[in-house]
Amino acid sequence: MRKKVNIMASKHKIDPYMIDEDNRPLTDDEIKKLRPGHEVFKELGIEAPRGWVESLQPLGRGTV
Repeated sequence: MRKKVNIMASKHKIDPYMIDEDNRPLTDDEIKKLRPGHEVFKELGIEAPRGWVESLQPLGRGTV
């Protein structure tokens, strides 16, 4: 007897809005050139949003 298979079923749903074929992964050299955000804000002559730095601080054990 032939087994019925649902070919439309997928374990992982792909979000079409998250597919970005134009952006390739960063190379090691590009990662080395990355700078902290506060340096970029200062260079552009704009003030970093209030609370921005604090929002990036770890919140405690087990938080991501």
